[in-house]
Amino acid sequence: MREIANSTYAVVKGVAAAADGPVAVINFDAHGDNQAGEIADDDPKLPPWGGTWARRIHDLPGVDPARYLHIGLRGPRNNAGTIERFLEKGVRRDHIYTYSDVVKARRAGFEEWAASVVIPVLEGAAKAWIVIDPDSLDMSVCPEFGDEPLGLYPEEICWAAYQVGKAAGRQRFGGVALTAIPFAAMTMHWIMQYIVIYALAGVVQSDQ
Repeated sequence: MREIANSTYAVVKGVAAAADGPVAVINFDAHGDNQAGEIADDDPKLPPWGGTWARRIHDLPGVDPARYLHIGLRGPRNNAGTIERFLEKGVRRDHIYTYSDVVKARRAGFEEWAASVVIPVLEGAAKAWIVIDPDSLDMSVCPEFGDEPLGLYPEEICWAAYQVGKAAGRQRFGGVALTAIPFAAMTMHWIMQYIVIYALAGVVQSDQ
């Protein structure tokens, strides 16, 4: 199902093209999805889009690497160069949040932490776009799908999505992309519906 992630590049490209300023991307994902390589070098029979989109979007006009947040990065499938490849594209190191950061946020109060990292990134942004890979969630939350332990919980992503929607408002909210959800993982589908609902609730309650 990883090929579904191909659409994320195309969607954010369209969002950025229609925006009248920089686009902020808030990505919830256990993995970097930023393997090296350029589009021109891809094998058209088997392009590695699912593993490269989060790096390639930073070459798109309008997508601001300094407004990219990556929340939930963890696991041995991220190699030693994962963070460095983001930095090469202009992503800020303090915008990449690993399991260690999530644990600290829980101790301090996750709701306040989510607002503190989301709101500054959206200041001055023309659009906010959320990407959610189900592997960002802890494998215990869905019996039909499990990818990595030590992940986020549904209520945490719901609250963070709410904060994005509220900070962006009706004019700047660019949408939510849900990637690589197995069809049979019905529990995960319900969780994702709630995340979208909370993002839209933030939009409705925004004063923007």
